[in-house]
Amino acid sequence: MKQQTNGGILDSYDSGNAHYDEVFKEPKEPKEYYRPIVERFNQLSLSDFERINNEVKTAFFNQGITFAVYSEDKKPDERIFPFDLFPRIIPKEEWMKLEAGVIQRH
Repeated sequence: MKQQTNGGILDSYDSGNAHYDEVFKEPKEPKEYYRPIVERFNQLSLSDFERINNEVKTAFFNQGITFAVYSEDKKPDERIFPFDLFPRIIPKEEWMKLEAGVIQRH
Protein backbone atom coordinates (compact mmCIF):
# COMPACT_ATOMS: atom_id res chain seq x y z
CA MET A 1 0.00 0.00 0.00
CA LYS A 2 1.30 3.39 -0.96
CA GLN A 3 1.99 6.15 1.50
CA GLN A 4 -0.38 9.02 0.75
CA THR A 5 1.68 12.07 -0.23
CA ASN A 6 -0.96 14.78 -0.55
CA GLY A 7 -2.62 13.99 2.76
CA GLY A 8 -4.68 11.00 3.73
CA ILE A 9 -8.03 9.91 2.40
CA LEU A 10 -9.65 11.15 5.61
CA ASP A 11 -8.06 14.60 5.42
CA SER A 12 -10.92 16.03 3.38
CA TYR A 13 -13.51 14.73 5.86
CA ASP A 14 -15.20 17.52 7.80
CA SER A 15 -17.92 16.60 10.22
CA GLY A 16 -18.50 20.22 11.11
CA ASN A 17 -19.96 20.80 14.52
CA ALA A 18 -23.54 20.03 13.52
CA HIS A 19 -23.55 16.48 14.87
CA TYR A 20 -21.75 14.00 17.09
CA ASP A 21 -18.67 12.51 15.50
CA GLU A 22 -17.63 9.11 16.84
CA VAL A 23 -14.12 9.30 15.33
CA PHE A 24 -12.92 12.91 15.57
CA LYS A 25 -12.98 15.16 18.62
CA GLU A 26 -11.98 18.16 16.47
CA PRO A 27 -11.36 18.54 12.73
CA LYS A 28 -8.39 16.35 11.77
CA GLU A 29 -7.95 15.37 15.45
CA PRO A 30 -9.07 11.76 16.00
CA LYS A 31 -10.08 10.51 19.40
CA GLU A 32 -7.20 8.63 21.02
CA TYR A 33 -8.66 5.17 20.50
CA TYR A 34 -9.25 5.91 16.77
CA ARG A 35 -5.80 7.38 16.13
CA PRO A 36 -4.12 4.12 14.90
CA ILE A 37 -7.01 3.40 12.52
CA VAL A 38 -7.09 6.94 11.13
CA GLU A 39 -3.31 6.83 10.63
CA ARG A 40 -3.59 3.49 8.83
CA PHE A 41 -6.43 4.65 6.58
CA ASN A 42 -4.50 7.83 5.77
CA GLN A 43 -1.72 5.64 4.35
CA LEU A 44 -4.11 4.51 1.61
CA SER A 45 -4.75 6.30 -1.62
CA LEU A 46 -8.35 6.48 -2.78
CA SER A 47 -7.58 3.87 -5.45
CA ASP A 48 -6.06 1.56 -2.78
CA PHE A 49 -9.21 1.91 -0.68
CA GLU A 50 -11.49 1.22 -3.65
CA ARG A 51 -9.42 -1.86 -4.64
CA ILE A 52 -9.52 -3.29 -1.10
CA ASN A 53 -13.25 -2.56 -0.84
CA ASN A 54 -13.91 -4.37 -4.13
CA GLU A 55 -11.76 -7.34 -3.06
CA VAL A 56 -13.76 -7.65 0.17
CA LYS A 57 -17.07 -7.46 -1.73
CA THR A 58 -15.88 -10.23 -4.06
CA ALA A 59 -14.73 -12.37 -1.12
CA PHE A 60 -18.07 -11.86 0.67
CA PHE A 61 -19.98 -12.90 -2.45
CA ASN A 62 -17.75 -15.92 -3.11
CA GLN A 63 -18.08 -17.08 0.51
CA GLY A 64 -21.85 -16.70 0.44
CA ILE A 65 -22.04 -13.79 2.86
CA THR A 66 -25.17 -12.65 1.07
CA PHE A 67 -28.90 -12.28 1.38
CA ALA A 68 -31.69 -12.39 -1.18
CA VAL A 69 -34.10 -9.58 -1.92
CA TYR A 70 -37.41 -10.86 -3.22
CA SER A 71 -39.93 -9.03 -5.36
CA GLU A 72 -43.20 -10.26 -6.79
CA ASP A 73 -42.27 -9.91 -10.44
CA LYS A 74 -38.61 -11.04 -10.42
CA LYS A 75 -36.39 -13.81 -9.25
CA PRO A 76 -34.46 -13.13 -6.01
CA ASP A 77 -31.68 -10.56 -6.21
CA GLU A 78 -28.55 -11.79 -4.38
CA ARG A 79 -26.73 -9.04 -2.50
CA ILE A 80 -23.71 -9.05 -0.25
CA PHE A 81 -24.20 -8.33 3.42
CA PRO A 82 -23.64 -4.60 4.01
CA PHE A 83 -20.32 -3.74 5.61
CA ASP A 84 -17.88 -0.89 6.05
CA LEU A 85 -14.10 -1.25 5.90
CA PHE A 86 -13.75 1.40 8.59
CA PRO A 87 -14.27 -0.27 11.98
CA ARG A 88 -16.38 1.24 14.73
CA ILE A 89 -14.83 1.26 18.18
CA ILE A 90 -16.78 1.29 21.40
CA PRO A 91 -14.44 2.15 24.27
CA LYS A 92 -14.67 -0.08 27.34
CA GLU A 93 -16.33 2.58 29.52
CA GLU A 94 -19.03 3.23 26.91
CA TRP A 95 -19.49 -0.51 26.32
CA MET A 96 -20.02 -1.11 30.03
CA LYS A 97 -22.90 1.42 30.03
CA LEU A 98 -24.42 -0.16 26.92
CA GLU A 99 -24.05 -3.65 28.32
CA ALA A 100 -25.71 -2.68 31.60
CA GLY A 101 -28.64 -1.16 29.71
CA VAL A 102 -29.06 -4.23 27.51
CA ILE A 103 -28.92 -6.57 30.51
CA GLN A 104 -31.47 -4.42 32.33
CA ARG A 105 -33.87 -4.69 29.38
CA HIS A 106 -33.40 -8.43 28.96
